[in-house]
Amino acid sequence: MRFKGSIALLSTVTLLTFGSSVVHADSVRVAKISQLEKQRDEVAKKNGVTSYASDGRWYSLVELENKVKEIEASLTQLKTPYSEKNTIKVSSEYVQALKDYYNYKKSDSEQEQALSTLKAESKKLRYQEDNFISNSVDQVEFYDVNNLPKEVKVELNYFALTMLNQVRKQAGLPQLTLANSSIDFADKLSTKVQEANRSAFDWHYVKGINDVAREYGLPTSSKADEEKEMGGQFYENMFSTSDASNEMTKAEMKKWIYYSIVEFLYNGYEFSHAQSIVGVNYGKIYNNEYLGISLRYLKDGFSVSYITVADEDIAKATKSNFSTSAPVNTTESNRKALLTQKEKELKSVKAKYDSLNTAYGEYEKLDKQIGTLKEQERKEKEELEKKEKEKQNNVTPAKPSQPTQKQDKPKPNTSAPKQDKPVASKNGWVKENDSWYYYNNNNRVTNAWVSSYYLKSDGKMAESEWVYDPYYSSWFYLKSGGAYANKEWRYDSYYRAWYYFKSGGYMVKNTWQGSYYLKSGGEMAENEWIYDSYYRGWYYLKSNGAYAWSEWVQGRYWVDYSGRWI
Repeated sequence: MRFKGSIALLSTVTLLTFGSSVVHADSVRVAKISQLEKQRDEVAKKNGVTSYASDGRWYSLVELENKVKEIEASLTQLKTPYSEKNTIKVSSEYVQALKDYYNYKKSDSEQEQALSTLKAESKKLRYQEDNFISNSVDQVEFYDVNNLPKEVKVELNYFALTMLNQVRKQAGLPQLTLANSSIDFADKLSTKVQEANRSAFDWHYVKGINDVAREYGLPTSSKADEEKEMGGQFYENMFSTSDASNEMTKAEMKKWIYYSIVEFLYNGYEFSHAQSIVGVNYGKIYNNEYLGISLRYLKDGFSVSYITVADEDIAKATKSNFSTSAPVNTTESNRKALLTQKEKELKSVKAKYDSLNTAYGEYEKLDKQIGTLKEQERKEKEELEKKEKEKQNNVTPAKPSQPTQKQDKPKPNTSAPKQDKPVASKNGWVKENDSWYYYNNNNRVTNAWVSSYYLKSDGKMAESEWVYDPYYSSWFYLKSGGAYANKEWRYDSYYRAWYYFKSGGYMVKNTWQGSYYLKSGGEMAENEWIYDSYYRGWYYLKSNGAYAWSEWVQGRYWVDYSGRWI
């Protein structure tokens, strides 16, 4: 169940004592319980246990268990390069049609058929524009698109390279290569486009492209092309949109790269960009092409510029300053290093967990033995109390004529006769003026527990109210039947708050109960951040009280699968 709430508690102070009429277990059992408790506590002490989870398990064991799960989840993510988790598929029909359409040896009718196939396949394959897979690590930090750090530029270039080479591999065409100078080419072009105050939706900036090409001595289109509104150029494919921002996370930038490639391939109305990025090149297949991309935000929109420079172009260059060396893929090298580190860490943490879990098994076995003995004691007490009440009320035990309400804990016999006249001696439970009291040799028991029930300072059994027991340093809630709340949630309508009471009726505070957190006053947290010093992290408790996980909180804070803000 999921609950919500906040609180301030009553402060009725009582003192815990046991009525002398409550029968204790025999001395042999008491001694056995004491012996087992000592053994159990020694196991806990030996293993450095100082605190316990709400379910009774050792916090140190729970922590190691969560750590193992966390590392295993990280390894799952690390084993496959992130870029490979995103895929762009092309069909064999699409590839063949693309090659045929740009094969000028084909007849007009063959090219028309190829175009028809391209449009039909594009409709089938366009769905992939929504298939981008994000990485939570990429969703944290925002960057100025026009001023990206070098390592971010390189990472984005490698992502684009992987996506394009997936497509080329399926098409059976040569793979692209990343080069420092092709990346610089794209960056220099973006700078020139910005300096010229161009629109994101203008035609290719042919003059700017040619100017950069001249810096490397590469071939260029003509001066006439530079002056035309839609002149020709050799190097750029460009995607533009007005839907992006000038500040984005790496996840958002990668998404636009992914989307732009799908758009080039499957827009359904033109395929010149598609044949270029796939490597058809109007029927001229290059053995090797160098890729470089640049992202830019202009006055009215966002663009991704794809630059490809072929070996053939470099061979014609009048200068030798075009570097074909590739930048270091720090993202991939870091992934491999972290993978190795996490594998070693998992081995170490698992060994610690297995050792501690074995010790906890011994502890749990002893705890169950203690519980069995105490349950025997409890049942014996209840049976004796029942006989005492029957004797006091002169009632002969008999099978009920109709079903009675099921009770989690023993409840006073509400069918006991009203005591209209004084009796010579009172012992056990007695109902007087619609309230229950417990007598010991004609004396009312006060400020004491009797089984699951509490007798207040006037002797009256507590019902539907809070009781604070300083001996146990805890609040308890006595339900309408008198028994304390036990291993259950309770909603207090006065304080408009949910509380949880663990085994023995103790109010839970400053800890987790499943997906919910109980604060220092016992109230369940909601719509707020909680810092857990044990787990050393911040967690957000939603309106229903459950912690947020694997999602954005308040539009800017990402919490991982364990709920921790990262």
